[in-house]
Amino acid sequence: MIIGGKRSSAEFPYKNSSSLSIRLLIYLFFFFSGAASLIYQILWTRQFIPVFGNSSYAITVVLVAFMAGLGLGSWFFGRYADRHRNRLLLYSIIEAGVALSAFIVPLILSLLKKIMPIFFSSLAESILLISIIRFTFSFMILFLPSFLMGGTLPVLSRYCIDELKFVSHRLSLLYGLSTLGAAAGVFGAGFFLIETFGLSGTNSVAIALNLFIAGAMFFIWFLREKKGEKVQLKEKEPPKKKNLEEEPSLGQPDLGGLRPVILSIALITGFASLSLEVLWTRYMFFRIPSTPYSFSSILGVFLICLGIGSLLYRLLFASRKNQVLILAFILILIGPLILIMLHVASKLAISYGLRFLPFFSITPSSFIWEKVQSINIAAVTIFVPAVFMGITFPALCKIFTQNIKKVGESIGKLYAVNAAGSIAGSFLPVFVLIPLLGIRLGILLTALFISTAGLGLIFILQKGHKIIRSVQAFASFLILFFLFSLLIPKDLSKELFLSTLDLGKHNDIIFYQEGKTGTAILVQDKVSKLKDLYINSVEEVPTSYAAQYCFKLMGILGVLLHPEPSETLMICFGGGIAAGTTIQHPEVKSLEVVDIEASVVKAAHLLSRENNNLLNSDKVRIIIEDGRNYLFMAAKKYPLIISDSTHPKSADSWVLYTQEFYKTVKDALTEDGMFVQWLPFHLLTTQEYQIILKTFQSVFPHTTLWLTHAFDEMGRYMKFSLVVGTPEPFSLDFQSFKQKLLYPSVQKDLEFWNLNHAPGILENFLSGEKKIREWTESVPINTDNLPWSYYNTKYSRGEKHSLHSFIPIAESIWPYLKNTGNKDERDKLKKQLDLLFQRKILFLQLRFKEAFSLLPQDKKALKEKENIELSMEYLKGVSKFYPGDSKRLLWLARGLRSLLNIRGDKPEEREEVINMLQKAVKADPQFSESHLELADILLKGGKRDQAVLHYKKVLKLKPNSFLAHMMLGNILSEGGKALEAMEHFRQAIKIDSLNSSARNNLATVLILQKRIDEAIRYLREALKIDPKNAEIRNNLGAALLEKGRIEEAKVQFEEALRIQPEYWKAKANLANVLAQKGELEEAIVLSYEVLRKNPGDMQNRYTLSIYLLRKYRYAEAKQILQEGLKLSPDNLAMLNLLAKLLISVPDPKLLDRKQALILARHACDITEEKNPECLDILASAYATLGKFKDAAEIARKAYNLALSLNLKQLAEDIKKRLDTFESLH
Repeated sequence: MIIGGKRSSAEFPYKNSSSLSIRLLIYLFFFFSGAASLIYQILWTRQFIPVFGNSSYAITVVLVAFMAGLGLGSWFFGRYADRHRNRLLLYSIIEAGVALSAFIVPLILSLLKKIMPIFFSSLAESILLISIIRFTFSFMILFLPSFLMGGTLPVLSRYCIDELKFVSHRLSLLYGLSTLGAAAGVFGAGFFLIETFGLSGTNSVAIALNLFIAGAMFFIWFLREKKGEKVQLKEKEPPKKKNLEEEPSLGQPDLGGLRPVILSIALITGFASLSLEVLWTRYMFFRIPSTPYSFSSILGVFLICLGIGSLLYRLLFASRKNQVLILAFILILIGPLILIMLHVASKLAISYGLRFLPFFSITPSSFIWEKVQSINIAAVTIFVPAVFMGITFPALCKIFTQNIKKVGESIGKLYAVNAAGSIAGSFLPVFVLIPLLGIRLGILLTALFISTAGLGLIFILQKGHKIIRSVQAFASFLILFFLFSLLIPKDLSKELFLSTLDLGKHNDIIFYQEGKTGTAILVQDKVSKLKDLYINSVEEVPTSYAAQYCFKLMGILGVLLHPEPSETLMICFGGGIAAGTTIQHPEVKSLEVVDIEASVVKAAHLLSRENNNLLNSDKVRIIIEDGRNYLFMAAKKYPLIISDSTHPKSADSWVLYTQEFYKTVKDALTEDGMFVQWLPFHLLTTQEYQIILKTFQSVFPHTTLWLTHAFDEMGRYMKFSLVVGTPEPFSLDFQSFKQKLLYPSVQKDLEFWNLNHAPGILENFLSGEKKIREWTESVPINTDNLPWSYYNTKYSRGEKHSLHSFIPIAESIWPYLKNTGNKDERDKLKKQLDLLFQRKILFLQLRFKEAFSLLPQDKKALKEKENIELSMEYLKGVSKFYPGDSKRLLWLARGLRSLLNIRGDKPEEREEVINMLQKAVKADPQFSESHLELADILLKGGKRDQAVLHYKKVLKLKPNSFLAHMMLGNILSEGGKALEAMEHFRQAIKIDSLNSSARNNLATVLILQKRIDEAIRYLREALKIDPKNAEIRNNLGAALLEKGRIEEAKVQFEEALRIQPEYWKAKANLANVLAQKGELEEAIVLSYEVLRKNPGDMQNRYTLSIYLLRKYRYAEAKQILQEGLKLSPDNLAMLNLLAKLLISVPDPKLLDRKQALILARHACDITEEKNPECLDILASAYATLGKFKDAAEIARKAYNLALSLNLKQLAEDIKKRLDTFESLH
């Protein structure tokens, strides 16, 4: 069967027109074809980053090459489809070709990784030449698949459209469904496929999709060809041209003169679409974080809207006359809609953050929220204007297509011109509009450009003199520009940026520059006077004490560890603080700093005090380039490389945390080279953090981990880590290390941070390679193909990593030191380092008071305590800026509470927080979060009734508040209202069925109600949700123990202790089990461990005393009971037990009958002589002193009371003693 031939389609006798059933299948397959195309685009933007650098550049390069291929393919295949009859076969071949070429792309990219350095090494860092080579290679790689993709629309359009009247209906359906499919591909790849299957696996999915479509279309073609059904294609000649004199001035003109205008509008709309996509993304990054899902969210929403617009055109406009006029008015409307909706979305985000409908009910900390948080603002910004933009392409096709024989050519040409505009739209904003005019003016001019095109079209349709129409058009342009500029206030982007809680009116923007890849914003706090550098909406360089402490350590650590750090490379400039510390060391002769964004470097001029005036140093050379790409091209090797990269979840930085990147670093190091990398752990789970560590160690086996943590002056406890790769197993020559710190310039720079002496630096050591290797054994590694820590995967669903998570790997640096001096020096150093390590452990356990008291005169400890006081004053100062802002008052109150918990609060300080929260409630009584916080502080302050009122208020405002139900359940349970408590816990379970704590709390109440079987069922359900929860296992053990299932209970207590070795409640319960089994010695050992851990646990003291008495260890039991009564003088059980011990102990030395009488008398006073057991012990105490009359009188009272309480056995025992006392009286 041949494809070729030059005959007109009308000459073919075989069926080339499409039946309804075939068209429906084609529409369906074209939907999936669109999905595959955008899966490739998302893939290619990821795959090109490791080869060509930064994601912004990679996206731009891919888009330019992609759109160029689409345009050329559309133009070529449009003409080709008109001349040939086997269009389904042609389409099948195109889809198969896309699959084959997509299979080849990753192979070519792998080859490029090897040969690119050869091209770049001779370019002397010429940005222009490097950019040309990047684009050339990108175009060559992507040309074939994108060229073939470009042919799909004109080929299928030519097949489906067999009459001119169907152009608008069928083309709009094809284009709309393909675009919706493209949106599905974006969301599928960006939100699921890549993070599940990796880049290679996702590529395979898209290839399989193309091959399936190719096979299905081939099958359809084969069946139709086999049937050989004959049909004559209906062709209608274009209607004869009317006399223009008879047309109204705004009628449909002769298209012959309008064709260049229509093509120009196609060019303009193509430019506007891609330009707005870039500009909208950059604008929204003022408020949304740069996550793996941000770009996919914005692009996906944009494509959905374009698809909806195309389908709406089919429903509303396809059959109408005056298509040119409709197009003109649509274009005019798009401009103001772009600006209006941008303004609306900005104001919504300023007022409500990102949680306005439809995502208001999603918890900000939830797994789902991390993925969808960008969609809200994107949808509001984009939806309306993008829907109207979706109308334009089918309208253009309807107007432009005048001949049935040239449907493919017309659509192909129009699509090609539209793609040409898209090329400009993807390139110009990044390299021209934003750097020269800024984002706001870029959006404004693009909107103006579209509306002006519509206005120009109307003027062309009008009659009249050309000069007059030109003057009218120019005047209209000026009016539009003035009106449009009013729709976006000049400072709207800054207002949007400052709308986050930690920014706002208490900050001034002192530097603002929109660069090619990001916007550098330097703010200064009006209260603390500290500066903070942001890239887009992300805080990158705070200058507080805690942040600078980390920067200083990062800048100096590698220099001190390496014997000759003469030539150092730093990836990422930040604010230059770390680099400014590096150059203070005389052994560093030169420092190259590579950063992708020039505006960041410019901002650093205003941080000259913090960065030691780095930019004026002769040692420093700043290179504006992607850090990984620069290393990839590096011709020389460095003894020391430092990476101050941004967060691993950032779209621009994930490539700096993969195995391939670390291999690139290693290749750029000298044989004795070292690598130091900043590694944050906020926003990461423990497993994600472990993944990065394991990835690092897979290339640098001799890895050490260093940890910084400190309180700053603004109410924050900042924590960061540094990971260091050395060429040999880590071993530190202490004397050499100490010597390298003695340079005056180093001392001056580090003294304020207590880093100017060896122990001050060494206390930040956390762990060596062996413990790291063991700790990270169970997780995978990051690769360019699948960077696990970048996406939200199964490793993202645990708890966020915290200081406590480091405890299993914490170790002292002492075993790694050598040459520590003479014996006295060694002993002194070891003692100092041991104390510093003990303090670190206390900090990891969040036992701040004990940590500070361990070394009270330590300079760093004193500074941090000072910072806590400064922070409290800072938060109070900030609150003055927001007297009626409930959200910020709540945020500030929480900060104050946190500091007071660390430092210890005074009643008047607690009242200040309560007053602040009451102001928040008054400012917005409908804001439930303020009520929750106020209820919590009132409850902890003993004001239970007031707390209950606020929790109930929360449930009125927000009936599905999980926390309010939980807290009310706890309060009611403690108050003995079990049934009401259980109802709240059940409601909490309904609200969050995957939360284990509600089931655990409900089970606890059920145990108290002796409904043990129900309790066990809920606890087992809770364990299915959270199998590593020690508290749930302990409670399950207690329930099983109540049922007498001792062995099963023992297993649960032991598992709880395996999960949490210091969990004292499980130890106490396990001790109880062991005692019941007769293993008293083991029970005593565990009980003593509990006692040391929690000396205030009176129940454990009591049971331990019982165990000791059973082993005849009377003295120990006596001591434990006496110590317990000092802590809790009214503890009835201990009063009774100690009194009995003191009157009946076999050891005469331990007898103390008078003290026993005092204790027994106190027990009776507490119980108001209404406890028969207490009265019985008091009677015995009198008897041991020979006061039998008193003993008999009290015993008789105890006996009568026991009888009245139906305590028959106790009454019988008391009666025996009563008879004895009376006989002796």
